[in-house]
Amino acid sequence: MRPPRPGPPHNDPAAAAVTIPREMLEVHLPTLVIWATDDTVLPPALLDGLDDFVPQMMLRRVGGATHWIVHEQPELVASYLQQFLR
Repeated sequence: MRPPRPGPPHNDPAAAAVTIPREMLEVHLPTLVIWATDDTVLPPALLDGLDDFVPQMMLRRVGGATHWIVHEQPELVASYLQQFLR
């Protein structure tokens, strides 16, 4: 990941040259997202607007967890997965 670049969206000519139809960015299946609120690699702000592209998203925010949530709280992650897969 790199930090956002200043200026209008991206100011990256290579990224601006890529056009991906919205339909290719959407997920139309039930989707579980487990998000650690103390993650500094993937900050919670990245969730903004995700539900527009994943309408069947079930979001579980976990406080006090970092990028390594699977190792920090394995029982909680397992319980979320079990509930979701039923």
